[in-house]
Amino acid sequence: MSSVNYQQKHDNYHNIFSADVYLNFWYGGLISEVPDLEVPNEPRVMRFTNRSTNDFLKIMAKRHKTIKFHDMGCGPTLLNMLSAAAFDQVTHIDGSEYLEQNRRYMIRSINSKGKEGFRYTKIIETLKSMYDNRDHLNDVDYFQKLSRKFDGVIKCDFSFDDIFCGKNIEWGTYDAITLTWAIADGSPNQAAYQNVLRTANAMLRLGGSLCVVDAIDETYWIPGEGREKLFILKLSLEFFEKSFQEAGFWIEETRLFYSEPTTYYDCERLASARVTKIKPV
Repeated sequence: MSSVNYQQKHDNYHNIFSADVYLNFWYGGLISEVPDLEVPNEPRVMRFTNRSTNDFLKIMAKRHKTIKFHDMGCGPTLLNMLSAAAFDQVTHIDGSEYLEQNRRYMIRSINSKGKEGFRYTKIIETLKSMYDNRDHLNDVDYFQKLSRKFDGVIKCDFSFDDIFCGKNIEWGTYDAITLTWAIADGSPNQAAYQNVLRTANAMLRLGGSLCVVDAIDETYWIPGEGREKLFILKLSLEFFEKSFQEAGFWIEETRLFYSEPTTYYDCERLASARVTKIKPV
């Protein structure tokens, strides 16, 4: 099966992508109490992502008394926002997402405290398993914290130079940004990928930090059972790391996760980077 190319995906993503199908396939199998080696490949990939962003937020909470947080290209999952909301240091949360239907889905989930749409229990159980002092929090607690701190989600389109499509942004005011499974999926080429990183740099205060998770050497992925193969920008590890340096960041940590290719994606390595803004670009 040939994959849907970038332009076809970009123009028809509202028909191709279903939040419920995606969430149930990629996140419905999360199991918090089973060791990594006993977990199927797809949930293990999600665990790597969860750990990378959660560890990033833990470090941010130690560095900053108050944190203004943005989840860029967030999709419908709310994973990073729910995790950030549980930190007392995080006082402001907003996000950006390409699809209008995903933005509506997120807001519906937040307003209903997770009772409408995807049931976030497994995601929240996984988040709780990564902390020693979260057992007393239930699903509603996480959503109440997020609801109090949430300040909206705007459109982003990584194919544009102005990725926020003319929206006013409070440049240079953010302390932490996450970008998980977003840039390579949403960028048509390497120049667009690097432009997203430069935009993140402009959003952050000097000394603010960014966490990015992306696949290495991947050419396609499938957003759920029975769905078409979708284009994804193929990245080398060298390009991945070099792009941060050229965008004014210092790389504090890079993690690699080795994965077996499946019918749902063809990469063998995932990478996460925790980087800090050292200069504007």
